[in-house]
Amino acid sequence: MAISVARMTRPSPAAALLRPAIGAVAPVPPTLPPQAPLAEALAAMAAARASSVLAVDGDGRPLGILTEQDVARRVAFRLPADAPLSAAMTAPVIGCAAGEGLWRAVALLRAHRLRHLPLLDAAGRCCGMLHRAEALEAA
Repeated sequence: MAISVARMTRPSPAAALLRPAIGAVAPVPPTLPPQAPLAEALAAMAAARASSVLAVDGDGRPLGILTEQDVARRVAFRLPADAPLSAAMTAPVIGCAAGEGLWRAVALLRAHRLRHLPLLDAAGRCCGMLHRAEALEAA
């Protein structure tokens, strides 16, 4: 009975969870200042085909996040298009250092019931967005 080479080289589930989370990320979502109008945030999400937008400070560090779920729960039929992004975003942002193991990112996603987890570089800027489905798939 022969063992396939593909099976022999496939990492174990434990090994997959130990690799850095940065290996399973989507591109950085659009970023805007927290005072940007919601209409601008929604347009940026649509243009980028992104499921989230980050509100960032002057140095590019995340202050809040607006996701499709936030739009459905907080924005639709409740806030005017000229309301600031800060009126609808979730803050503070829960993020994970890009070099942390995927296991840590998955643990944060599960513990906080998140669908989006920004991965942050050493300066605290978003260098990728980890989505729950992709994180679990990578694991």
